[in-house]
Amino acid sequence: MLQVYILLPSTIPPLALAPGAALVFADFLTGTCNLPAAAATAVQEQGLLTYNGCKDLTDKDVTNICDKARGPGGLIARGGRGAKANQLVADCGVKVGFIQEKNLRQAMFFIFHHHRIQRL
Repeated sequence: MLQVYILLPSTIPPLALAPGAALVFADFLTGTCNLPAAAATAVQEQGLLTYNGCKDLTDKDVTNICDKARGPGGLIARGGRGAKANQLVADCGVKVGFIQEKNLRQAMFFIFHHHRIQRL
């Protein structure tokens, strides 16, 4: 008797489950998108850990992500020495330049396009 198996999209493991996918995506952010390591970390802290998280992002979403990395809000410890070392100050965020934001937007479109034509 011949058995036929049909692979449904839900049974195929997504790229997010691949070992080291977050590390590969971090290299993509720092290498291809030319983001500084601190900015790449800030992007990943917002939940973008793999390519699958980027396939539905628009240009406005990427701009909002960069804005959040620039000014995340909240308080952090001042650091340093002395009595004011533990004093809380506003979190200034990281620097994300215009060209870096543009590269990130182009990379997100690249990921979206490859997902659309089923190459990723």
